[in-house]
Amino acid sequence: MEKILISQSQNSRTYAVKISKDMVQIIEEFWQPGSSFCTFFNSKIILREEYEALKKLFEGDEDERSYHK
Repeated sequence: MEKILISQSQNSRTYAVKISKDMVQIIEEFWQPGSSFCTFFNSKIILREEYEALKKLFEGDEDERSYHK
């Protein structure tokens, strides 16, 4: 599995793990300062469809910005 570090601080890190060609898991790990092991984590699986929608928001695609019911 391919793993990419997104961000890291003194007591946390966030990385992405490629599960398949259309699926990535974002994982956040947290630990107490001075500790050598993870004390809490969060994760979210993102599908390619979700990624494409987020990419449009970040890149400013005006046609996709508004939500229609």
